Amino acid sequence: MVHDMPERYRYHISNEELERRWSAVRAKMTEQDIDCLVINGYDNMLGGYLRWFTDIPLADYPLSVLFHREDEMTFIGHGGVGTRSIAAELARGVGEAPATPMMPTLCYTDRYVPDLMIESIKRRNYRKVGFVALATIPASMYKYLTEELGGVEFVDATELVDYIKAIKSPEEIERIRWSAAVHDKVYAAMPAIFRPDRYEYEITNDIRALGGELGAECIINVSIGTDPNTPVKGVVPWQYRRTKMGDKMFCLIELNGPGGYYSEALRTLVLGEPPKEYVQAADTAAKCLDLIASMMKPGAKCPDLFRANNEYLVAHGYLPEGRLFGHGQGYDMVERPAFVPAETMALAENMYVACHPGAVDGKVVGLACSNFLITKDGCERVTTTPNGLIIC
Repeated sequence: MVHDMPERYRYHISNEELERRWSAVRAKMTEQDIDCLVINGYDNMLGGYLRWFTDIPLADYPLSVLFHREDEMTFIGHGGVGTRSIAAELARGVGEAPATPMMPTLCYTDRYVPDLMIESIKRRNYRKVGFVALATIPASMYKYLTEELGGVEFVDATELVDYIKAIKSPEEIERIRWSAAVHDKVYAAMPAIFRPDRYEYEITNDIRALGGELGAECIINVSIGTDPNTPVKGVVPWQYRRTKMGDKMFCLIELNGPGGYYSEALRTLVLGEPPKEYVQAADTAAKCLDLIASMMKPGAKCPDLFRANNEYLVAHGYLPEGRLFGHGQGYDMVERPAFVPAETMALAENMYVACHPGAVDGKVVGLACSNFLITKDGCERVTTTPNGLIIC
């Protein structure tokens, strides 16, 4: 059932957008003769598949969905036996919504969610079931489903969803712009927040508070680190150093804005006059970002972008990237396509990506980061905060 949302859910996605997603996925399921998809989510940082299908953010406990090809979704969450796991007015496209008192820390509840899934799949006499994002599927869920449903063929259906999820609709692009604007506004305040004689955790608290005031839903990742020479990022338990004049700060902010869409911002900040090697590193990172941006257009291949990034950094005396320096964003903080050698998904119009090359040599850290919307002929830089060193 699809219905109007209550007033309290201010930034919900439209019914039309959800219908667009469901129709596109069901068309692909029909092509591949898949009866239903199994989707699981644990958190709002990398649990975006579940929200993409349901527009329901994750809270305290895991949530699971059976996305049926020819029926409304089965939505399973924590709660008392015989109750609903989600209020009917919030559950668009959901038919059955059984609750079960499963908790990941109580091993004897491992079967509770899979047993509800098994009953639903058997009742419908399904023959082919797809897992979405296998790394997010609990071992217990995979074990019991595959063992108890011997006549069912199980497949990895992640790519089926990924290629649809990666292309943003006009409505999603509007939300993405809101998200990027939240980050720009937070960074505009950073010269006032990053001051001498403050504990690092106090800086983090101010960033979180401001992000919340600006409409961020989940302030998941605020990683900062200060040091007179080479700052290293850390989360709150490692943020008990007091800042001093001359400090440099590594500052990574990854929030999801109104409606749940992620962007990110990453810069190096300096208290006082910066050493020339820091100015040079930040300038190199910014120029590397400009180079990659000039290459980002429909059809561009992520392994080529990865190689170009490393060739530029090494040619200028910095270490090559060994992880990833760019990736898609949406309901997940990191989603496809990722700028790594293994990525098979090429860039396409209306993808939204973060690109964050770093000029690092073991002594200095130069950072640049912008979010881009891939356009018909190239890309649009959505982030407005200038790259380069921020002097406070």
